[in-house]
Amino acid sequence: MNKPLISLVLVHYSQPAYVKEALNSIFIQDYDNIEFIFADDCSPNLDLNDLKIYVKKNIKENVKNVVWQINEKNLGTVKSLNQAIKKCKGKYVLFFAADDKLFDEHVLSNFVKSFETCSDDNVYMISAQCLFMDVTLKKILGLAVKPNFARDFNSYDSINQFKTLSKSCFLPIGATCMRSEMFKKFGLFNEKYKLVEDWSYFLHLTRNGGKIKYCDFDALYHRDGGTSHYVDEINIPSNVLNYKYDMIRIFENEILSYFKLFSTREKSLIMDRYECEKSSYYKYGEDKTSFSSFTLFKLMPVFFIKRKLWRALSLSRKKIDYYLDKMTKVSIIWIAFLLFDLFSNDQEIFKNIHSWLLKINFFVFPILEIILLMPFVFYFLVFFVYKIKKFLKK
Repeated sequence: MNKPLISLVLVHYSQPAYVKEALNSIFIQDYDNIEFIFADDCSPNLDLNDLKIYVKKNIKENVKNVVWQINEKNLGTVKSLNQAIKKCKGKYVLFFAADDKLFDEHVLSNFVKSFETCSDDNVYMISAQCLFMDVTLKKILGLAVKPNFARDFNSYDSINQFKTLSKSCFLPIGATCMRSEMFKKFGLFNEKYKLVEDWSYFLHLTRNGGKIKYCDFDALYHRDGGTSHYVDEINIPSNVLNYKYDMIRIFENEILSYFKLFSTREKSLIMDRYECEKSSYYKYGEDKTSFSSFTLFKLMPVFFIKRKLWRALSLSRKKIDYYLDKMTKVSIIWIAFLLFDLFSNDQEIFKNIHSWLLKINFFVFPILEIILLMPFVFYFLVFFVYKIKKFLKK
């Protein structure tokens, strides 16, 4: 009996130093029926001819079909993967990045065996262990999945899997194999997002009745670095900002919009993570969100006030400059109005607007100044109380 075809998609963008190591981990696979798709998202430094020669030289008979998807413009991870999915002919699909590599020669065999022996028709994804490695792939830094936790996760129904994944995306996409029919039933990856395809889809799948199963075998070496592990807080590239923005919108679209499913304690944990993601994003000068403050307040009033208090106590230099700039502009306009009102008081032509100018000068602008001063007043008031309490404790 023929073994089912598995489509293996190698996702590449500007990783010339690592791509051949990733290819080698594919060529050693002992599974007999593989389709290989190389998906490059318009890398500026791609030597396609060299890679084609390398693949032709090292490929084995178990790879039945090779597809080269070379995007003419950069689409982002989500759109690029959707293009690749449309080319997949396999019963099962596995994606992994070109700076990672498969754990050993049994990875694809283990995934297919796990699917073929699974009795639950609602399981559309099988995830395995991912080892976090240093840049050399020699030193283990940690494990992506805690096996005991994942075995409990297997016993949950789809809604409880959704609620668990809402708190943390602990399943690595590169160590997760999928039934291709899943994309016909539940749709492709959501192109609202540019770089984060996995977490949004895990949430979408489980929220709509699909399930994910963890099988305890090692599937992937994940190299340290990359967009999701970026640590330089001075020169932030646009792809990292896009990643952070995707994370905020996934919270808003896939989790907070379904907040009625969660307990109060679960809401607190989720809101805490959401606000941390927003704070990290705002730190770099970005201020975009699709959820208004009023919407967030309606979701959980007490926690919203608590987080706003926390943010007020940690004003960045950038925010301080922002408020000072606004105050300066308001003050200049206010002075201009005062001078205009002063010198136009006796002129007949301006008598009709004189009372209106008085109201603006005595009510509107002072209120604006007070509002803009409030973050500073509040900050220094709390800081003063904190210092007094600390002094009294001594």
